[in-house]
Amino acid sequence: MNLDFNDISVHIGHEKILSNISGQVQAGKITAIIGPNGAGKSTLLSALSGLRAINTGNIQISDNDIHAMDMKERAQLIGYLPQRNEVNWNISVRHIVALGRIPHNSHKDDHEKAIQNAMLMVNVHHLADRKSAHLSGGELSRVLFARLLAGEPEWILLDEPMANLDLAHQLDMAKLLKTLRQKGKSIIIILHDLQQAAQLADNIIIMNSGCIHAIGTTSQALTRHNLNIIFGVDAQINNNGDNMLNIGNFTRIPSKK
Repeated sequence: MNLDFNDISVHIGHEKILSNISGQVQAGKITAIIGPNGAGKSTLLSALSGLRAINTGNIQISDNDIHAMDMKERAQLIGYLPQRNEVNWNISVRHIVALGRIPHNSHKDDHEKAIQNAMLMVNVHHLADRKSAHLSGGELSRVLFARLLAGEPEWILLDEPMANLDLAHQLDMAKLLKTLRQKGKSIIIILHDLQQAAQLADNIIIMNSGCIHAIGTTSQALTRHNLNIIFGVDAQINNNGDNMLNIGNFTRIPSKK
């Protein structure tokens, strides 16, 4: 049940944000999208979620065009957490997480089980009765992730979910994502931390200026050459085997005048 995107473009006004890009995301894997600011990462992720219209091309899961799917069917298949964390109502954490069950017509007991499991997985069950106005930024990020998980989607799309988390909760998030992968979930995640991407992802998509510069396994994509060209940095890369990399000792490459 791979996700294929073929010749997709996205225009905002007269500006072309994505430029006729194609690729395949493997099911049951963690795929990280990386690239400099303004590369088109968030635009690609929102397009893959089916929530952003595309100007050309198509996006398919198991040969089914996601933009042709019924909204409810698509919501059951794909869970998407955007970069901006907002809740417009001062409601309890439990009510926020329960919103993830809207696409499902399940028995009440199934709803309750999914909501409770989601809060436990993200470790926000102790916040169940707290109102959203009294959550920190990191707590809200975790609650919204629990809302996504309550929907039990097969595909999980995350736009910089580590951004508001302290180090301990970043480690918890990475561990949870690996557990979800082991359970057969397919995960696409935008990351800025290259070491996180190297440690977490099975596959990498490197973007720049609305195009895909490289796509492949972590060891195939995260090379010194690609870091030099796309990020303007040099680094020491150690391959520990089994597609596991350690990246460190970053140095800025002076820009050419």
